[in-house]
Amino acid sequence: MNILLGICLVIITVAIVVAVVYLVQTLIQLKQTAQQVFYTASEAEELLKSINAEASVIAGLANNIAGFFGNVVPYFKVGSLFTSIVSGFFKKRSK
Repeated sequence: MNILLGICLVIITVAIVVAVVYLVQTLIQLKQTAQQVFYTASEAEELLKSINAEASVIAGLANNIAGFFGNVVPYFKVGSLFTSIVSGFFKKRSK
C-alpha cells in the first residue's frame, strides 16, 4: 500500500511540476505579447498623428478650392443666362 501511495505522490508531483512549467511559459508569452501590443499601439498613434496633420492640410486645400469655385460659379450662371438670352435673339423663328 505504501508503494502505491508513493507512486501516486510522484505522479501528482510530476503533474504539478508540468502544469507549473506550462503556466510559466504561457505567462512569459503573455508578457511578450503585451509588450508587442504596447509597441504597436505607440507606433500606430504616431502614424495617426502624422496622418491627422496631413488630413488637415488636405482639408484646408479643399476648403480653398471650394471657396474659389463658390466665388466663380455665380459668374458662370450669369454667363449662361446671358448666352441663353443672346441665343434667343438670334434663333430662327419657324413660320
